[in-house]
Amino acid sequence: MKLLYVIILIILLTSAAVIPAFEAGAYIPHYRLEFLPGAENSLGRPAYDTAAHAWDGRIVSDTLEKRLAEHWYEKSWSLRLSRGYDAFYLHIPFDESFLSGQTPDTRQISYLKTIISKSKTSVYLSLIGNTVDFMPVVTSDNKLDELVRRLEEISRNYELDGIDIDWEFPARPRQAEKQALMIIASALKKNLPEKTVLSIAVSRWRLPDEDLFDIVDEIHLMAYDGYGRHSTFESAVADAETILMRFDQPAKKLILGLTFYARIYTPDSDEYWIGTKNYREIIRDYSPVPTEDEADGYFFNSPYTIARKTEWALMRGLGGVFVWEPFYDVDGVKSLSTTIRQVIGER
Repeated sequence: MKLLYVIILIILLTSAAVIPAFEAGAYIPHYRLEFLPGAENSLGRPAYDTAAHAWDGRIVSDTLEKRLAEHWYEKSWSLRLSRGYDAFYLHIPFDESFLSGQTPDTRQISYLKTIISKSKTSVYLSLIGNTVDFMPVVTSDNKLDELVRRLEEISRNYELDGIDIDWEFPARPRQAEKQALMIIASALKKNLPEKTVLSIAVSRWRLPDEDLFDIVDEIHLMAYDGYGRHSTFESAVADAETILMRFDQPAKKLILGLTFYARIYTPDSDEYWIGTKNYREIIRDYSPVPTEDEADGYFFNSPYTIARKTEWALMRGLGGVFVWEPFYDVDGVKSLSTTIRQVIGER
């Protein structure tokens, strides 16, 4: 009988050891860090969202009720990040400032690496660009070599855990664009340090070539910004299952994206959406209950929906979830970050 107990214990320990961790990751826009001249502390995307009232408001300390005009990384935010997330993706534009070594600022990565979470914290560098930014890389061997050398250097110098490529394809990417991304990913996979994770950010509606999924280590699925109610539970499941089943990918490679902002959907409009608010603004302006996903025409994810998505990702065996972005969150019972952590902690 004692031998049987020993055998069962060995099986349990062995099984636990081979189950990879489920991570909660957060994309951190470069302009959210107040280290560089011109860094932006408002809750929005200053280079992209130029419409009036699109992203009004500033990051506010929930306990002190004061504006953090220059120092969002004040103690309470550092603690909130460290308690809520296991991985951080520093999101910077892919442009000449990156290739020339001006970005990222060393202090941005250093700050993220100083955050101590409950489990091992991973830090990725995420490069965002569109076809105009990325396409020239593959038309010149020198530019491709330059990109690979730059990312290899950054990965080694900062001991990064991963590199994330966020090529914002148009709605219908051309074959030349898909092939170019394949070339870039293949070169990175071959030359990056051995344990560096290579990931790509994709949308169900803007998919690369099938072979790319076999090259990368992680697939970061932007399961939002769809037509209609842009980020429902049902649409997120459909997006994920499309990737897993259509491209025969293991569930553990997929990281499900969760949105911390709202969009207005107007079926009578030629535009898919005409307005945006971040989650903090939704709570401020409408005070919805934690189970509501709509307020004044804005569709968003309540704590209830965020919990359902996270629970489903766990049950389906995904590698984790990521959010865009944690600074849109609030404190207290309506906090989405806290909701994610509570679900993960209840495994």
